[in-house]
Amino acid sequence: MSHIVIKNTRSIGRGVFIAERVCEGQTIFVMSGYLIKDRERAVKLNCTSQIGKNIWLYPSSPGRYLNHSCNPNAILKNGIKLISIKQINPGEEVTIDYSTTEDDIRWSMKCCKCGSENCRKTIGSIQTLPKKQFNKYRKFLPKFLQEAYLKK
Repeated sequence: MSHIVIKNTRSIGRGVFIAERVCEGQTIFVMSGYLIKDRERAVKLNCTSQIGKNIWLYPSSPGRYLNHSCNPNAILKNGIKLISIKQINPGEEVTIDYSTTEDDIRWSMKCCKCGSENCRKTIGSIQTLPKKQFNKYRKFLPKFLQEAYLKK
């Protein structure tokens, strides 16, 4: 993983940054960590990614340092494989949309600080995504997240 660097961001702690250009569709890395099968514990740990109906991944580095953006440049394909969804240039931070990591409609994070033009201000579960964004992400999402969105 010599093409990524963990370093401080301008405003929200540490983040994952690209050291070498990454093309759209390229795998950046595969998440690792430990599995959690208890929703309450996963929520308390705060930086988990739901990878199955009742399974969360508590990521080790570098996945632990992925920050949110309402206009991300990467996505977790099936919850574990970080794929670029646009070209990422050296020095750019890799971001994902946290709404693609949880199916519990009660889950949310207030005060998004991503600064993108289309910032949603509050980050919610998959069901809170605007339809256009869901359709953009859909081919990367695990079936359980797609079903949760479509049931809303």
